[in-house]
Amino acid sequence: MFWNGQTVMQAHEEIDEHTNEEIFPLDVSKISQTPTKLPDGMEWCVIDPEDEDAVSAVHRFLAENYVEDNEGNFRFRYSYGFIRWVFGQPGAEKEWLVGIKSGGAIVGFISGFPVRVSVREKEVCMAEVDFLCLDRSMRKKGIAPLLIREMGRRVNAKGCGQAVYTVGGRITRPFTAARYYHRQISIRKLLSVGFSVLPRGSTVEEYEKMNRICVDGAGVFRRTTKADVKTIKSLLDETKDRWEVRRVFSEEEIEYVFCSDGGVVSLVSEDKDTFISFYTVSTVAIKENTEILCGYIYYYAAKRKADLLGAVRSVLSLCQEMGVDVLNCLDGMENGVFIGELGFVPGDGMLHYYLFNWKLGYTPSEKVFLSLL
Repeated sequence: MFWNGQTVMQAHEEIDEHTNEEIFPLDVSKISQTPTKLPDGMEWCVIDPEDEDAVSAVHRFLAENYVEDNEGNFRFRYSYGFIRWVFGQPGAEKEWLVGIKSGGAIVGFISGFPVRVSVREKEVCMAEVDFLCLDRSMRKKGIAPLLIREMGRRVNAKGCGQAVYTVGGRITRPFTAARYYHRQISIRKLLSVGFSVLPRGSTVEEYEKMNRICVDGAGVFRRTTKADVKTIKSLLDETKDRWEVRRVFSEEEIEYVFCSDGGVVSLVSEDKDTFISFYTVSTVAIKENTEILCGYIYYYAAKRKADLLGAVRSVLSLCQEMGVDVLNCLDGMENGVFIGELGFVPGDGMLHYYLFNWKLGYTPSEKVFLSLL
């Protein structure tokens, strides 16, 4: 198995809960400058985030081949604008947007972005790895390990020795895991495509009434602007002690991610004590060829945990205005404050969090402040 030979926590390892250390020190001088060998007829390519045609090609490739549920009923479909926004993050390394071409067409892709992660007070430079995807014709042919190995080589060559990534399934030993929860908004649409199931003994009208969005108790929030960068930075700093593992944002990153017209919608309270963000991604019901617009709660910070309830009420109200069909979250971070109160229901999916070249004792998901796109 590919992962057995990698510098990751192995499933069979006995790891003390207090463990927090690098597995293998990085020596950049020993990193190969030669790209990983590919089968005949394939070649590596780099996606230039400024090249609209190249980004469009990746967008089409992901739309046709990216994550599906186990039954093959639903597939993620990121918008072109969202993909381009993700690729343009501050500090992004063009060489970490890696594709494989065959016959001039993209048949494989993986991306990485440099981030800073505080792991129990140790701040570590990591690559946030995402969008691993293969054309259907290339699956189960040993191509995915080549993409992962090449990404690792490129990341290491830049002096970065660690990576963080998430997977729906369990592949090695995760340092935490969380379950997806869903707050249904467009009940009839979700029922019609099989995303939701009508509870036994309920009518559609009763189920709609049960899931009506109530704005009572919502805080007074507005969209963020660039003037809110320092407020958000202050809120993140004030709440950092709540987390054992957390993403560390610079002011430049905060401005790009939370205070610009990009892929994330961010709100700040009138008293500037709370901020919250979410993003939207379409999920295609494949058989019905119907798009479901899904919202995902992203990062937030509240001086008082109880204020999250009003913040998420405001997000739900805005989602309804935007035509979002369902708002999703995980049962990690401080989401337990609002999940039950606001009608989120457990889904079938789990998300497992992994670290490359770092050994960490299991950490409860409510102590992990990481949200990968």
